[in-house]
Amino acid sequence: MTAHTTTDAHDDDEQDIHLPAPSLSPAIIALGVTIACFGLLSTPILIAVGGAVFLLGLVTWLIDDARTFGQASDQTDGGHGH
Repeated sequence: MTAHTTTDAHDDDEQDIHLPAPSLSPAIIALGVTIACFGLLSTPILIAVGGAVFLLGLVTWLIDDARTFGQASDQTDGGHGH
């Protein structure tokens, strides 16, 4: 049997994994949905508050995503991996 080493010839060709930055936006969206669901059980005011919190979370997530996309396109050389 041959032992596998961590440095193979194809390791140099692999690209780095790009992960999104941590964000509170998903938690804000979840909070908004939770408040809106409690509003369904109690009062329409909570539905409106939950909807507003949901929209706030959605907007912040979209802004973060657009900012990350803009930074990623600035870091590339315009090629398609060649």
